[in-house]
Amino acid sequence: AIATVLLVAAIGSAGATDIIDAGDKAAGTYNITASITNSTALYCIDIQSDDVIIDVDGHGHFIDGVDNDAYSAGIHYWKHNAAGDSNHKNVEIKGFDNGIWFEGTGSSKFTNITVENCLIHDNGAGTRQGIHLLHVCNSTIKNKE
Repeated sequence: AIATVLLVAAIGSAGATDIIDAGDKAAGTYNITASITNSTALYCIDIQSDDVIIDVDGHGHFIDGVDNDAYSAGIHYWKHNAAGDSNHKNVEIKGFDNGIWFEGTGSSKFTNITVENCLIHDNGAGTRQGIHLLHVCNSTIKNKE
């Protein structure tokens, strides 16, 4: 009986958590299972941890903001003790000041970040970016071929 409980617990923890609206996220794997449209949040998805994977998993959902002129971000990372292993796959982000924003502070750097097959467009005003990287190293941005 104990082995069965442990097996069920292990299988349950292996799955991804669904994202259907804006909010803070801790470490884990997340699938965007519904489009987030007309978000007025400063940071639509605000990551508060390392070791995060965000994936649309082929469902065609996206993150859409309404204010691309106020330091906003579709996905935002900020930490004093930044570290790595965060991945974003198959995500479409539009309508923010920054599509994805990684910001380490001082000597704290993000490492091992992967942004893969993401469509990040119609973001920014002035000098803002689709992908904003500050204090990031040993990371990869790659597109679908």
